Amino acid sequence: MHLPDGFTDPKISAGLAGAAATVLGICIVKVKQLLSKKVPKLVEAMETGVGNITNSTKSFISANTSKIFLAGFVGALIFACQMFNFPINDGTSGHLLGGVLAATLLGPYLGIITMSVILIVQSLFFADGGFLVLGVNIFNMALVGCGLGYLIFFLLNKYLPFKKLNFGIAIFIASWSSVVLASAFCAIEVGLSGKANLQDTLYAMVSVHSIIGFFEAIITLILVYMLKLLKIDFGAKNE
Repeated sequence: MHLPDGFTDPKISAGLAGAAATVLGICIVKVKQLLSKKVPKLVEAMETGVGNITNSTKSFISANTSKIFLAGFVGALIFACQMFNFPINDGTSGHLLGGVLAATLLGPYLGIITMSVILIVQSLFFADGGFLVLGVNIFNMALVGCGLGYLIFFLLNKYLPFKKLNFGIAIFIASWSSVVLASAFCAIEVGLSGKANLQDTLYAMVSVHSIIGFFEAIITLILVYMLKLLKIDFGAKNE
C-alpha cells in the first residue's frame, strides 16, 4: 500500500499532500489543546512546590506519561507490521495497516500523528514509500486508515444495538473497513493518474486487502482487549 514515487499524477500528489498537511496540523493543534488544559496548573504547582500538586494534576502527569510510552509502543508495533510487504499488482503492495489500533489506543488525533511519523520514517530511512508521494501515503494510511477507521469505530460503538458487544464488533468492522478503504483509495489514485488500469488495480488491491483486513481485525481485537485487561488508559474514550 506504500506507493513509490512516480505512481500518481503530480496534481493528485500535491492535492493530497495539502489535505494531509492540513489535517495533520489540526491534529497537532488538538493534541496541544488537550495538554494545555492542565499544563498551567502543573506549572503553578511546580513553582510553588511539589507538595502542592493536586491529585488531579498527578493523575494528569501519570496519564500523559503513560500515553507517551503507549504511543511509542503502538508506533513501534505498527512500524514492524508494515515492514512486511508483498507485491500485488502494478507497483502496489499489501501489508497490515494498524490504523484503528492506533486510533483506539491513542485517540484519533494522536493516532493520526503517530501513523504519519511512522510513514515519514519509513520513507526517509527505509525507502518504503516514495518521498514525493509521502503526502499521498499519509492521506491513505493515516487519514483514511486511522482517521476514517476511527470514525467508523466511534459510530458503530455508539449506535449498534448489542450493548456490551458493541465495542468488540465496532473494532472488528472498523479495522477491516479501514484496510479495505485505504487500499481502495490507493488503487483509485493510481488509476486516475493513468499509471495502471483503474478497474484491474482496484480489484486486485481491494480483493487482497479484504483478506488482509480480516486478519488485521482479529489481531487488533486481540491486542486491544489484552491492553484493556492490563487497564491501559484508552485515549479514544476522551476524544
